Amino acid sequence: MLQSNFRYFMLLLTRAMCDSVKSRDALIALGFDVFIEPMFEVRYLAAEITGLEGYEVVLATSRHGIIGMAQATDNRSIPIVTVGDSSMKHALSLGFQNVKTVSGTAEDLLHYLRTKSYSSKVLYIRGTNISHDLSKMARNFGITVEELILYETIRSTELSPECCYLLSKRKISGVLFYSMETAKIFMNLVEKKYKECLATVAAYTISSRVCDALNTCKWKGVLVSESPTEESLFRLLLK
Repeated sequence: MLQSNFRYFMLLLTRAMCDSVKSRDALIALGFDVFIEPMFEVRYLAAEITGLEGYEVVLATSRHGIIGMAQATDNRSIPIVTVGDSSMKHALSLGFQNVKTVSGTAEDLLHYLRTKSYSSKVLYIRGTNISHDLSKMARNFGITVEELILYETIRSTELSPECCYLLSKRKISGVLFYSMETAKIFMNLVEKKYKECLATVAAYTISSRVCDALNTCKWKGVLVSESPTEESLFRLLLK
């Protein structure tokens, strides 16, 4: 169990509010000050999924896909494979009974597909914006994956006045990035006015791919967790 007895500095969380609240509470318990500045919000699309019995497995790279599917169908027996442990746990909490996780990245999910010989269709539930085109990646290996968009992400167009103040006054010491998408949006929003403020800020990410979106400015440091999980990211903060 992660533990900390000290109040370090203020961290900025960039995920959607519905995702960041739980992370904020965990970080506060570890002794951090936290400010939430969502780079996007999630809107679930009205949908009704029928014919799931025709698919051998459903792939999910986000907990939002799981939530969208739970809202769109009563089928809880369809096999699901998620990228991360968090999505798997959330699927189980929503009543899905047959859930596995690759505990890794989209590439690990693709590797899982390649090791299985599915005789029927594979369904990928996703949002409007994705960091990995899983269907295209699968086609390169002769695997056909159908897609179903269940939610959309609404990007932030500006930083809140509170966030601007914290950045300008050098109150933020670290920013957490869970995806390439949030990193790109954040960099676009700070580009004109607050780029230089990041020289005293450390970026913490769960993937080396996210670093590519952060290299347009000078950070105090860019650190990547050992594995793409929140627990690993929190361990990185405590080093």
